[in-house]
Amino acid sequence: MAFWNVFFEYLAEIFDKDISQIKIILLLFVSFFLSYLITFIKTPNMRYYYSLITGFMLNFLMFEEEVIHPISMLIGTYLIMRIFPRDKQQIINFVFLYTYLSAQHIHRMVYHYGEWGGEITSFTMNLVCRLTSVAFCYCDGANNKDEDFQEQPSFMWLLGYTYNTPSCLAGPFFEFKDYKHWILLKGDYENIPSTFKPGFTRLATSFIWMWLAAYFSIHHKPEKCATEEFCSRSFIMQIWGFYLTQFYFKFVYYFVFALNDSCVIASGLSWNPNPRRSKQPNFTKIKNIDEWLIDFGYNVRFQTAGWNMSISVWLKRYVLKRLAKNNGGKAGPKEFIITFMVSAFWHGFYPCYYFFFFYFAFVNLSAEEIYNTYSYFFRFLPQRIRRLMAWFLSYLFTCHIVTIFALYDVRDVVYYFNCQYWIYHIMAIGFFLFTISPPGKRIKKYVKQQQAVQEAKEKAE
Repeated sequence: MAFWNVFFEYLAEIFDKDISQIKIILLLFVSFFLSYLITFIKTPNMRYYYSLITGFMLNFLMFEEEVIHPISMLIGTYLIMRIFPRDKQQIINFVFLYTYLSAQHIHRMVYHYGEWGGEITSFTMNLVCRLTSVAFCYCDGANNKDEDFQEQPSFMWLLGYTYNTPSCLAGPFFEFKDYKHWILLKGDYENIPSTFKPGFTRLATSFIWMWLAAYFSIHHKPEKCATEEFCSRSFIMQIWGFYLTQFYFKFVYYFVFALNDSCVIASGLSWNPNPRRSKQPNFTKIKNIDEWLIDFGYNVRFQTAGWNMSISVWLKRYVLKRLAKNNGGKAGPKEFIITFMVSAFWHGFYPCYYFFFFYFAFVNLSAEEIYNTYSYFFRFLPQRIRRLMAWFLSYLFTCHIVTIFALYDVRDVVYYFNCQYWIYHIMAIGFFLFTISPPGKRIKKYVKQQQAVQEAKEKAE
C-alpha cells in the first residue's frame, strides 16, 4: 500500500466506507481549490502545464498503477488517428475505446462485483467520450473550416485534454475545442469573470446532497425493495417505498456530480457568455446535473435531460445524430433504442443496466408521443393541472426504474419487478406498440390535421 493511503485508510475506518470512496471525495475537494487557482494564471503555457501536472498528480494519487489504462487509451487513439485514413479512423477509434472500456468493466465485475467507489472506470468512461469526440471532429474537420481540426491534434494537446485539473478524476465530458480555448483564453473564454461565488455555492450544494445521501442510506436502502417484506405491502405502499428509496441513489450521485461541477465552475471552464435559455451569462456551459429539472420536470424527456448532462450531450452529438443521418436526418425509434443500448454498454455489463435502458427507451418514446400527440385531448384542463399530471406520471415511472440501478443481482431485479407484476413495463411498452399500430397512427394523423386547422385559424385572425 502506498504511504499516502495510510491517511485515507484511517478516514475509511472512521466513516466505515471503502477507501476508494474516501479518496475520490477528498481528491475532488482538492481538485476544486487547484482548479480555482488556474483562474489567476493568464499565460497559456503556464495554464497548460499547471493543469496537466496537477491533473496527472491527482489522477495518480487516486488510481495509482491503474493510470496505465488512460495512458494506453490515449496512445492508442493517437496512433489510430495517424495510421488509418482520416475518414475511417473515427469508427476504428470508437471500437478500440469501447472494447478497452468493456474489458475494464468485465474486470471490475469479476473482482469488485457490486462495489461503488473510485475505480478507474469512473475516469475512463468519461475519457472514452472525450477521445471518441476528438476522432469524430478530426474526421469532420476535413470537410469544414474548423481551425482546431484542420490538422490532427498534437499528442501534447491530447495529453492535456486527458489530464486537466477540473476533470482529472471523474469528468464531465466537454469538447476538445472548449478545452483548447480555455487554455489559450480565447473565444468564449477571453474574459472569464470571477468564479469564486458560483464555485463555492456549487461546492456548498454538493455537501447538502452528501448529508441527505447519508441520511437515506441509513433509513431507505435499495436492497429492501427486493425483500419479502417489501413485496407483502400494498401497491400504494410499494410506490411509497421505492419513492423514498430512489432518493438514496439520487443523492449519492447528486453529491458527486455537484462536487465535480464545482471544480469545473471554479476553473472557469464552464463559463457560458452566450446562454440560450438565460438572458445573463452564467457558468452552465459544461454541467453534470440539473437537480431541479430531474425532480420537477413535467416530462420524462426533461427529467432525463437533467441527469449526467454532459454525457447526454455526447450521446446526442456523436451517436444519435450520426445514426439519424442514415435515416434522412430524423431519429426514429430504432435510433433511440440503439443510442440507449450504447449508453448501457458504456455503463458496464450489470444486468440491471440493460433492464433500465431498454425499458427507459420505451418510456422516453412513449413520453414523446404523449407530449406531441395525446396531450391534445387534455386541452380542456388548465395548463397547470396538465403539467402536474404529467409530472406525477413521469416521476412515478422514473422513481420505479431508478431503484434497480442499486440492485446488481438479476434475481433481485426480477423479484422487484414481480412484486408489481411488471405493470410499468407493460404500460410503457404497450402504449408505444399502440402508437405504431394502425389505430395509433390514425389518431396521430387526426391530431396533426386538427393542429394544422387550429394554426391556420390563428394565422387568419
